[in-house]
Amino acid sequence: MLKTKVKASSLSNLTDARYFAAFEVNWLGFNLSAGDADYCPPQTAAEIREWVDGVEIVAEFGIEDLDEIRPALDLIRPDGVQVGMFASSATIMALSREAQVFQEIVPDLPFNGRDLQILMDQNAAFVRYFLLNFDKAGISWQDIRNGHPFGPEVLQGICEHYPVLLGLAMSPDDALEALSQLPAQGLSIRGGSEEKTGFKSFDELDPLLEALSLP
Repeated sequence: MLKTKVKASSLSNLTDARYFAAFEVNWLGFNLSAGDADYCPPQTAAEIREWVDGVEIVAEFGIEDLDEIRPALDLIRPDGVQVGMFASSATIMALSREAQVFQEIVPDLPFNGRDLQILMDQNAAFVRYFLLNFDKAGISWQDIRNGHPFGPEVLQGICEHYPVLLGLAMSPDDALEALSQLPAQGLSIRGGSEEKTGFKSFDELDPLLEALSLP
């Protein structure tokens, strides 16, 4: 069991799914945006779902509209749906009637704390979790500590007002420090491609997840 909620994001293979499920993460997210480097075909995601237990499944999308999202949802029957930062309010509202909605936001420059709050306010009534994906913008916890794109005090205020999952490049010590300072709901951790079918090294992830594990 982990000390905080964890969403394993951008999964595309069974090896990752089994690894994260063994650590008892809360959600397994599969990237269903065709053309992305971590794309997982909906049929593959549906098959992987049959092999893992005890975790909720999130179907991840980017700029797709509701008509493009619908066939994958009918196939996978996910517990949650993730949309991108530019998803329409109508799409988010419709999806919220069927599943938990996660909205990914990439808070790169020229974003400031106020810009982020305005964006989150637009859909706060229908979004279960906002995934602030600093990692996708190349921003680490150390960057935020140094005030880029804003400091920990701004992020603390955002986490106090919205249900936030943090996607940050961080060491195990950074993760524990961030969680001690910020009232975030949890973390988002990325999966990745296999070196070959059924084989992958988790040397970078092991220390982080072990640090997040309860004694």
